[in-house]
Amino acid sequence: MMNGVYDPKDTSNVPDGDTFLREIMGYIDEEVASELDRAEAFFRDRFGLDFAEAEVVDGMKTVEGAMLDTRGFMVDPRREYRAYIISDESVPAEGWVVRDGGWMASIQEDGATLPGEWGGEDVAEVPGGSFLVLGDYNIDTGGEPIIIHYESGSPILPMGVDGIMTFSCDLFHEEWGEGRANGTVLSPEELGDGTVKQSARNILTFPPR
Repeated sequence: MMNGVYDPKDTSNVPDGDTFLREIMGYIDEEVASELDRAEAFFRDRFGLDFAEAEVVDGMKTVEGAMLDTRGFMVDPRREYRAYIISDESVPAEGWVVRDGGWMASIQEDGATLPGEWGGEDVAEVPGGSFLVLGDYNIDTGGEPIIIHYESGSPILPMGVDGIMTFSCDLFHEEWGEGRANGTVLSPEELGDGTVKQSARNILTFPPR
């Protein structure tokens, strides 16, 4: 669950993708490059977006209708993303902090087509503001972290008029095998003092069905 209260205008100490990749995941330069290659291959095969030959400008690769941030991303830890229940684990009442980050491709214009495995022969169109992710949940247990890899099962569409955004990701864990994450994110609630409350709920199951 996510229930953080914070000032969205204060970004002075917000960690970035490089923090997640190098400090939390512990990747060295070669591993960061390898993970970026892995992400590009995924976005190409699953969604038909081929960033491999695109030029990097200010950290971004651009193809028709979409952009990839080659610097990676990390979910703002002030959002208080925490795991509260894990089977066969004694999770404390305050939960275990979930460090969440990886790679994101964003759709820049309405009607962008995704002709990969997901869109298939129908060459599915998605609205601008949609995005795709590949990354990891790194759960801080106080000892050995629990690391769960995730990949977008379908595009994450923009926040609806009802203030709700949903997502579904395929999961992979060394011991538990394949799984699925199904989540709901609510639009930030303004609290009147310049801060907002960001709420989300995410359920991970192994196996996926």
